[in-house]
Amino acid sequence: MDFIGLLRSYMQDKTRVLVNGLGAGDIKGTILAVHDDYIEFELLNIQKEVKSGKEKIKREVQYIPLTSISSLSEGENEKTNETGLAAFCQ
Repeated sequence: MDFIGLLRSYMQDKTRVLVNGLGAGDIKGTILAVHDDYIEFELLNIQKEVKSGKEKIKREVQYIPLTSISSLSEGENEKTNETGLAAFCQ
């Protein structure tokens, strides 16, 4: 699979990705569209107010040229393994 094919698969699967470090932490980064020489990349930040329960949504769309993408990642995935008796019972 080539690089543009990888970008298109992330777009179709709506996978959360990090492009050049953008989209980490509470900010969700997704690819909206893949064009011949650039991508449309959405940064979505949803914050919930504790007292009122209201959601504050910040949305930003960036147009990133393919030639300026230096890193692409699905981010960290954490998995825990149970040890001891809990692992034995499974």
